[in-house]
Amino acid sequence: MSELTSILLAGAIALAVVAHIAWLARASRNRAKAALAADTASVCSVVLDAADISSGTAGVVTWAGTWNGQRVQLRTIVDTLATRKLPTRWLSVSITEPVAVPGIFDMMMRPNSATTFSNFDHLPYTLPKVLGFPADAVLKTDRRGVAFPQDLIAAHIDIFAEGRAK
Repeated sequence: MSELTSILLAGAIALAVVAHIAWLARASRNRAKAALAADTASVCSVVLDAADISSGTAGVVTWAGTWNGQRVQLRTIVDTLATRKLPTRWLSVSITEPVAVPGIFDMMMRPNSATTFSNFDHLPYTLPKVLGFPADAVLKTDRRGVAFPQDLIAAHIDIFAEGRAK
């Protein structure tokens, strides 16, 4: 095989590799667009006026809208700590206007390591167990001596009892 043939063959292989990488990147972008469209459709089925207000942060998509007359924000967060046996994506739901609750509350199921997706680690006071809540639930707040507003989330407690939610 001549030197020219070897150079042409190496060039063809390099071109094929570059074309394949470009095809993979395009396929990945198309999957990401389809996943975002599916997520947006799911969010819009609950929050009818949801608008994508994402800041461009990789792995975070944020929607804002109104649900039950209150302004809400939904955010998907990709968990980049791959060594943990946790879901790789989290959904954070926040009411973004004043509510009739006397502080910040967070409930975490089976807390045993740092949480990058929640304020749970930053809340200083652990509340006593609430009757009817899963045994693995830990409740925290930013204020000493307040009662957890269990009536607000009692209707949603089943998903936590099933072990699917953190």
